Amino acid sequence: MKKITPTNHLIATIRRPGFTLVELLVVIAIIGILIGMLLPAVQQVREAARRTHCQNNEKQIALAMFNYESAYEKLPYGSLGAAEGSWVVWLMPYIEQGRLADLYDQEQRYYHPNNEDVVKNGIPTYQCPSDESQIVDPAGSGAFHGIRKMNYVVNLGNTGWWNDVIVNGRYMMLPPAAQADDPYASGTPVIYQGAPFTLEGNLDKKIQFGLEELIDGTSNILMASEVIQGRGGPGRWDLRGLAFWGYGAGFSTIISPNADLPDRMQSTSYFINEPPNPPAALFDTDHPIMLGARSKHPGGVNVCYCDGSTHFVSDNVDVAVWRAMSTSRGGEVASID
Repeated sequence: MKKITPTNHLIATIRRPGFTLVELLVVIAIIGILIGMLLPAVQQVREAARRTHCQNNEKQIALAMFNYESAYEKLPYGSLGAAEGSWVVWLMPYIEQGRLADLYDQEQRYYHPNNEDVVKNGIPTYQCPSDESQIVDPAGSGAFHGIRKMNYVVNLGNTGWWNDVIVNGRYMMLPPAAQADDPYASGTPVIYQGAPFTLEGNLDKKIQFGLEELIDGTSNILMASEVIQGRGGPGRWDLRGLAFWGYGAGFSTIISPNADLPDRMQSTSYFINEPPNPPAALFDTDHPIMLGARSKHPGGVNVCYCDGSTHFVSDNVDVAVWRAMSTSRGGEVASID
């Protein structure tokens, strides 16, 4: 076969045109704009998932409360004293943490070496995924170093926790004269109207309530809400979120969710009043010790009621309604729906 060679023909080379530099920059800019438009949506989806996860944690806490109440015919104490135990320990057997509950030495304070393996162990049910897990005294090496904080606290009512006084034959933690200055109404007194949990200043004054004693109705009374875990630093502590500690185990509705008004604590060594921490200040005769409900969720906080239902409460909720939601014998008619 004769081989044919292209001697008289031109071989044309086809060259495809490419992007110019200007076109390339335009494409990159468009892609950047699209990513910028999509990123907030992705973040919103992720936060919605975290908020749902948080509500599920509160649902698990509520179910654990019911199981405890079924076993003992009373809800657990909010706390016994400042360091003798809080609800977070007594619920452990009911949130699949029986091993930790067995390790906890209830004859000792929470920061005793006997309890180190428990209080330094992060329990997922007590952690909101929108917040970052924090420890006490991160730069130290003493008894408090490494104790885990958490994001859920129980309802202590509409005032604060201060002195032991008798109300209707029961000891309750109340502000001075059973009142506190109302930051929303120029000194209008806020009267304590009961709560499902109390903090006990002395071990001989132990109060627990059965669900049937919550006379305002379990579907009308808050059981638990969120707090933000305080960020500490070298030689500085912020104890908010330390629910093993009695004074960190509960929240008050005297201020609205995520309020700009400060939490009130009994020592300036217990808080760091600097961002990203929520505002805080020292208590005084007009402002009792109390922690408000706070969260990392935009616009509000997750709560659970004493009937086990969970809700998201807006920061803009009417403060009178918010307070009524916390009282167990106030007789108010209030709803967030």
